[in-house]
Amino acid sequence: MLSTGVGVCRMVLEFVYPAPFCGSGDVDTRPTVLTKVNFLHFAIIISAVSLISTVTVSLFTTPRPQNKLQGVTWWTRYERASPEESEVNTESAVDQNGITQIEDTMISSDTREKCLSIVIKWLCGYSHNSRSKQTKSDQSRIKNGLPSIYESPNSRRLLNVLAVAVSAATVFLLVFFG
Repeated sequence: MLSTGVGVCRMVLEFVYPAPFCGSGDVDTRPTVLTKVNFLHFAIIISAVSLISTVTVSLFTTPRPQNKLQGVTWWTRYERASPEESEVNTESAVDQNGITQIEDTMISSDTREKCLSIVIKWLCGYSHNSRSKQTKSDQSRIKNGLPSIYESPNSRRLLNVLAVAVSAATVFLLVFFG
């Protein structure tokens, strides 16, 4: 988001301070970031900002425990055990009918009526009521409906051959027309 903000600031500056016409002899009075920094170099700067912000946020957050990474990371992608649910954003309790009550705790209860909290809930996809009901069968149906990354050996070979063919065609076209 930080890099997007920096890029949007540059775009707004481009619209606010238009470049003088070529050959007009007018003095370029635009800010230095527009006159001296090429947009391709600015893309490199945005990439660096993105990398630095990603590493900084990663270093300041606590790592997830190993039992919550089953099948989520590259190294555990073929493990059949599903990762444990995270309790960071939700609190759940099971009532006598086997229905799980889930309450979000991302926004404190004293600020729920504020307009900002309603907007945040809408943006994040939360409903206006603070509790939703899920039965055990609903939870298992949701988990079973998730896509799998398993590939059969035949489909893997076919996809690899097609990837090589597309790469070869791309190289041929670049060399032929380049």
